[in-house]
Amino acid sequence: MVKIFLTGSNGIDQLEDLGKAQFGLLLTSLFRHFENLHYQYLEGAMGNDAWDGWSQRIIGSTRSVGALEFWDQQKMVFSPKFREFVEESRKRNAGAPAMTLKV
Repeated sequence: MVKIFLTGSNGIDQLEDLGKAQFGLLLTSLFRHFENLHYQYLEGAMGNDAWDGWSQRIIGSTRSVGALEFWDQQKMVFSPKFREFVEESRKRNAGAPAMTLKV
């Protein structure tokens, strides 16, 4: 699973069909977790200190080529408020180079 994640993070097209499906399911799970954390923060169930760390993790996780490709294909299945958070984060980091991971 780690190899699928690392390879897919460098671009979804680097994976064969089965790997693409696995990468998609992995990122769906990861982003659902992030969406849940974002919701908890908005509802006041998570303090600013905890959210600061998690928000940086979320932002960092959207910097790989594969994650950006996944997000662009799947963002509509996430809540509007979470989409807004991710999109605003992407705009703020627009000049930063995409992250590549060593396989």
